[in-house]
Amino acid sequence: MVTQTQNGGGSLDERTPLLAGDDDQPNDAAKPPHQHGALKMEIAHFSPDDPEDPRNWPRWKKWLMIGPILLIDLSVSWAASGYSPASHKFAEDMGVSTEVATLGLSLYVLGLAFGPMSL
Repeated sequence: MVTQTQNGGGSLDERTPLLAGDDDQPNDAAKPPHQHGALKMEIAHFSPDDPEDPRNWPRWKKWLMIGPILLIDLSVSWAASGYSPASHKFAEDMGVSTEVATLGLSLYVLGLAFGPMSL
C-alpha cells in the first residue's frame, strides 16, 4: 500500500477519495456534496459492474460521445487555418495593414485559449 502525507498531516492511500480532507465523513449515500468556498462538488462513485460508468460503456457508445467532440475540434482547426491564407487579400481589399488583418486570427486564438477558463 502506498501512503502519502497530505498538507493537513493525515495520510492518503488508494481507498481515500482525492478530494477527501481531515474532516470528511465516511463515504455513504447520505453524505452532502463537498464544498469549496461557494462551489459545491459532488463526486460520482461507481460500482465495478455499473452500466452508467463510462469505463463500462460499449464501444459504440464511447464513439458516439467522441464523434461530436471530434467534429467540433476539426471545425475549430479549419476555422483557424482558413483565415491565414486570406488575410493578405483581406488587408488589400479593406485597405488596412497586415497587422490589422491578422488581428482577427489573433483574437480567435486568444478566445480559444482563455474562453474555456471563463466557463
